[in-house]
Amino acid sequence: MPQLPTAAQARIPVGIPAIPMTAALQATNAPTETPQSTAQVQQQPQHRPHHQTLHDEPHRMHKLLIAGALAGSVSRTITAPVDRVKMLLQVDSQRMTIRQGIQRIASEGSVCAYFRGNGANVLKIAPETAFKMTFNDLFKSIISKDPD
Repeated sequence: MPQLPTAAQARIPVGIPAIPMTAALQATNAPTETPQSTAQVQQQPQHRPHHQTLHDEPHRMHKLLIAGALAGSVSRTITAPVDRVKMLLQVDSQRMTIRQGIQRIASEGSVCAYFRGNGANVLKIAPETAFKMTFNDLFKSIISKDPD
Protein backbone atom coordinates (compact mmCIF):
# COMPACT_ATOMS: atom_id res chain seq x y z
CA MET A 1 0.00 0.00 0.00
CA PRO A 2 1.47 3.41 -0.95
CA GLN A 3 2.45 5.86 1.77
CA LEU A 4 -0.12 8.68 2.29
CA PRO A 5 1.29 12.23 2.29
CA THR A 6 1.34 14.13 5.56
CA ALA A 7 -0.78 17.27 6.10
CA ALA A 8 2.21 19.50 5.38
CA GLN A 9 3.02 17.63 2.16
CA ALA A 10 -0.58 17.76 1.00
CA ARG A 11 -0.75 21.49 1.79
CA ILE A 12 -3.79 21.15 4.02
CA PRO A 13 -4.43 24.39 5.94
CA VAL A 14 -3.70 24.32 9.65
CA GLY A 15 -6.75 23.51 11.75
CA ILE A 16 -8.39 21.19 9.20
CA PRO A 17 -7.94 17.56 10.29
CA ALA A 18 -6.44 15.24 7.72
CA ILE A 19 -8.58 12.15 7.09
CA PRO A 20 -6.73 9.14 5.70
CA MET A 21 -8.04 8.08 2.33
CA THR A 22 -8.55 4.49 3.48
CA ALA A 23 -11.08 5.58 6.13
CA ALA A 24 -13.00 7.64 3.58
CA LEU A 25 -13.09 4.73 1.14
CA GLN A 26 -14.19 2.31 3.85
CA ALA A 27 -17.07 4.61 4.78
CA THR A 28 -18.32 4.72 1.19
CA ASN A 29 -17.94 0.97 0.70
CA ALA A 30 -20.02 0.08 3.76
CA PRO A 31 -22.63 -2.59 3.04
CA THR A 32 -26.19 -1.40 2.73
CA GLU A 33 -29.12 -3.24 4.25
CA THR A 34 -31.39 -4.94 1.75
CA PRO A 35 -34.61 -6.82 2.50
CA GLN A 36 -34.40 -10.63 2.52
CA SER A 37 -37.40 -11.24 0.31
CA THR A 38 -40.14 -9.48 -1.61
CA ALA A 39 -42.60 -10.40 1.15
CA GLN A 40 -40.68 -8.18 3.57
CA VAL A 41 -40.79 -5.31 1.09
CA GLN A 42 -44.56 -5.61 0.76
CA GLN A 43 -45.09 -5.74 4.54
CA GLN A 44 -43.17 -2.54 5.27
CA PRO A 45 -45.55 0.43 5.67
CA GLN A 46 -45.06 3.26 3.26
CA HIS A 47 -44.48 6.51 5.08
CA ARG A 48 -45.82 9.64 3.46
CA PRO A 49 -44.57 13.01 4.58
CA HIS A 50 -47.12 14.75 6.77
CA HIS A 51 -47.57 18.42 5.98
CA GLN A 52 -48.83 20.50 8.85
CA THR A 53 -51.97 22.41 8.07
CA LEU A 54 -53.77 25.22 9.82
CA HIS A 55 -56.00 22.63 11.49
CA ASP A 56 -53.14 20.44 12.82
CA GLU A 57 -51.51 23.08 14.98
CA PRO A 58 -53.77 25.46 16.92
CA HIS A 59 -51.54 28.55 16.67
CA ARG A 60 -50.15 27.94 13.18
CA MET A 61 -52.18 30.75 11.62
CA HIS A 62 -50.95 33.24 14.19
CA LYS A 63 -47.37 32.12 13.68
CA LEU A 64 -47.69 32.51 9.92
CA LEU A 65 -49.22 35.97 10.26
CA ILE A 66 -46.40 37.13 12.54
CA ALA A 67 -43.70 35.51 10.40
CA GLY A 68 -45.12 37.08 7.25
CA ALA A 69 -45.34 40.52 8.83
CA LEU A 70 -41.77 40.29 10.10
CA ALA A 71 -40.46 38.99 6.78
CA GLY A 72 -42.16 41.79 4.85
CA SER A 73 -40.97 44.44 7.30
CA VAL A 74 -37.36 43.25 7.25
CA SER A 75 -37.21 42.93 3.48
CA ARG A 76 -38.73 46.38 2.95
CA THR A 77 -36.36 47.94 5.49
CA ILE A 78 -33.31 46.33 3.89
CA THR A 79 -34.26 47.64 0.45
CA ALA A 80 -35.38 51.07 1.72
CA PRO A 81 -32.20 52.95 0.67
CA VAL A 82 -32.51 51.66 -2.90
CA ASP A 83 -36.20 52.63 -2.96
CA ARG A 84 -35.38 56.10 -1.68
CA VAL A 85 -32.77 56.66 -4.42
CA LYS A 86 -35.18 55.31 -7.05
CA MET A 87 -37.95 57.63 -5.91
CA LEU A 88 -35.58 60.61 -5.88
CA LEU A 89 -34.48 59.86 -9.44
CA GLN A 90 -38.11 59.57 -10.59
CA VAL A 91 -39.44 62.80 -9.11
CA ASP A 92 -36.45 65.09 -9.67
CA SER A 93 -36.96 67.33 -12.69
CA GLN A 94 -33.28 67.55 -13.60
CA ARG A 95 -31.30 64.61 -14.93
CA MET A 96 -29.39 62.89 -12.14
CA THR A 97 -27.20 59.78 -11.95
CA ILE A 98 -27.52 57.17 -9.24
CA ARG A 99 -24.30 58.38 -7.69
CA GLN A 100 -25.61 61.96 -7.55
CA GLY A 101 -28.84 60.67 -5.98
CA ILE A 102 -26.92 58.84 -3.26
CA GLN A 103 -24.80 61.93 -2.60
CA ARG A 104 -27.89 64.14 -2.42
CA ILE A 105 -29.53 61.87 0.17
CA ALA A 106 -26.27 61.75 2.15
CA SER A 107 -26.15 65.56 2.17
CA GLU A 108 -29.57 65.66 3.89
CA GLY A 109 -28.09 64.47 7.16
CA SER A 110 -27.46 61.14 8.81
CA VAL A 111 -28.06 57.58 7.71
CA CYS A 112 -31.71 58.06 8.68
CA ALA A 113 -32.19 60.06 5.46
CA TYR A 114 -31.92 56.81 3.48
CA PHE A 115 -34.82 55.36 5.47
CA ARG A 116 -37.18 58.35 5.26
CA GLY A 117 -40.65 57.11 4.36
CA ASN A 118 -39.85 53.53 5.32
CA GLY A 119 -42.49 53.47 8.06
CA ALA A 120 -45.26 53.93 5.51
CA ASN A 121 -43.78 51.19 3.33
CA VAL A 122 -43.61 48.81 6.30
CA LEU A 123 -47.22 49.58 7.27
CA LYS A 124 -48.24 48.73 3.72
CA ILE A 125 -46.16 45.59 3.16
CA ALA A 126 -46.39 43.88 6.60
CA PRO A 127 -50.08 42.91 6.46
CA GLU A 128 -49.84 42.15 2.74
CA THR A 129 -47.00 39.65 3.22
CA ALA A 130 -48.62 38.21 6.36
CA PHE A 131 -51.85 37.45 4.52
CA LYS A 132 -49.99 36.10 1.48
CA MET A 133 -48.08 33.61 3.64
CA THR A 134 -51.15 32.55 5.59
CA PHE A 135 -53.40 32.08 2.57
CA ASN A 136 -50.62 30.34 0.64
CA ASP A 137 -50.35 27.79 3.46
CA LEU A 138 -54.12 27.44 3.68
CA PHE A 139 -54.61 26.87 -0.05
CA LYS A 140 -51.63 24.53 -0.20
CA SER A 141 -53.14 22.38 2.55
CA ILE A 142 -56.56 22.38 0.85
CA ILE A 143 -55.19 21.46 -2.59
CA SER A 144 -52.73 18.82 -1.40
CA LYS A 145 -55.15 16.97 0.88
CA ASP A 146 -54.95 13.24 0.49
CA PRO A 147 -58.41 11.77 -0.31
CA ASP A 148 -57.60 8.62 1.74
